[in-house]
Amino acid sequence: RHRSALRRHQGGGAAPRLAPPREWPLAVAAGLVAGGATFAAATTGYLSGSTSVLLGAMGVATFSMILGSLPLPQTIAPKLAAGVAIGVVAATVFRLFLLPAVASTFGLVLAIAPFLLLGGFMRASPRTAIAGVDANMCFLLASQAGAGVAVAATTGAILADGAALVAAACVVAGGFLLLPRRPERQAVDAARYIRRDLLRMLARGARPAAGGAYWQARSGRQILRLALHLQRANTLAERWPGGVLAVLNLGHAIVALQRLAGEPGLAVDERVTAALAALPGLAHDPAATARTLRGLAASADADPTDVLLCELAASLEQAAGLLGFVDTLPQRTAR
Repeated sequence: RHRSALRRHQGGGAAPRLAPPREWPLAVAAGLVAGGATFAAATTGYLSGSTSVLLGAMGVATFSMILGSLPLPQTIAPKLAAGVAIGVVAATVFRLFLLPAVASTFGLVLAIAPFLLLGGFMRASPRTAIAGVDANMCFLLASQAGAGVAVAATTGAILADGAALVAAACVVAGGFLLLPRRPERQAVDAARYIRRDLLRMLARGARPAAGGAYWQARSGRQILRLALHLQRANTLAERWPGGVLAVLNLGHAIVALQRLAGEPGLAVDERVTAALAALPGLAHDPAATARTLRGLAASADADPTDVLLCELAASLEQAAGLLGFVDTLPQRTAR
């Protein structure tokens, strides 16, 4: 109650949270695929009584959760399958040729060390880092090194365990490759959220003359939220390389302008008031809004306010294509 009263006194309501992006249709589809595949694999393993099939069922559940949590799993699915195959091959070699010769825990550690070292090199390289994670995980899983110094298993059982994990990875990766992902839709949603959050920043108005700690914290959260939206769609950065950075610069400049308008002890400059009134036009015509800001900056000698207005105008010009991206697509795509 005390926190709520303090927030109301400082000019705010409930503190905004940095919630992750939510795409419910995609989440439901991924959940159904992962849950259905896991249930089918686990049921098959239970009815068959085979430990290899149960190991494959565990792989289906694990790989489904990993890929289902990614925004674009198609780009990771082939690397995951490759990493699993590498880890399984290494684990098979370990179980067939090294594990039977191990007689102590210290010997087991020495036998595992070269595989972990190679996995660490894979993880350290940018080209093989993603596959290296899955290779290390599947090696430790399929090698059963933690089950004991000596694990009695026939060659056929060892090969069956490895084949079950590889099959699980291929099935899950193939399923996610077939599951539709629409980068264009993600880019449209990200651009719409960016524009919405910029308008929300402008709707807050100037910083309160008294206090303003909550206002400042809220500004920081809004800048971070812009960065989260920009990370959602790689196609935005590909289409407008300068526009992504310009959006962040625009957010910082808006905060600076609002701080200037609420600076205690100083008269509010008419250019600042006019700029804050004109900035909501960025949602419909960023280029015209940028021209208005440049006109306000040219109306007086160069000073910090002029510099700030020019920075706002330059950021708007660079981000105009990104901010207007939603309006250039058919209405059915932007929904």
